[in-house]
Amino acid sequence: KESGLLGRTDEALAVYERGLRMARESGNQRLIDFMEGNLAGGLMTAGQYARAIPALEAVIARKPEPSIAGYRYNQLGTALARVGRLSEAIGPSSEGVRIARELKQTDELANRLDNRAWILSLLGRLDEAIGYTDRALALNPDFPDALWNKAFTLLLKGDFPAGWELAEQRW
Repeated sequence: KESGLLGRTDEALAVYERGLRMARESGNQRLIDFMEGNLAGGLMTAGQYARAIPALEAVIARKPEPSIAGYRYNQLGTALARVGRLSEAIGPSSEGVRIARELKQTDELANRLDNRAWILSLLGRLDEAIGYTDRALALNPDFPDALWNKAFTLLLKGDFPAGWELAEQRW
């Protein structure tokens, strides 16, 4: 999953790490938080979820402004799920949803609801997952990720006609 780093993962991560070192040398906490978040985002894009988790936890622990916190909570939920720590992923995912709802970030809320649905489906909580994809689709009816996640979850549930019909809508 290097497309976001233009296939130059090692170089990109080295730049993020250098930026974080420089930020720490400056002592500017806001800059440190920003650069640590950027490094975590780069690690996520590179698929290095286990390395991203401590960086995300560090940023969240410093209680950044709500919009940044919500984004990082959502990333943390994703990273935890990607490394198989599914039950731990629910808390950060829920917090990301709560913050987006509180800040009235409709597009971000749809994304976070869908992300939570994905985690729930991995946990086998299929009815809950469908409920969350439905909420995401209520906010953004043409959201391709939510359409796919709902189709996949319906297929997992054994509802093949509805699952395949919805999957075909995506194309």
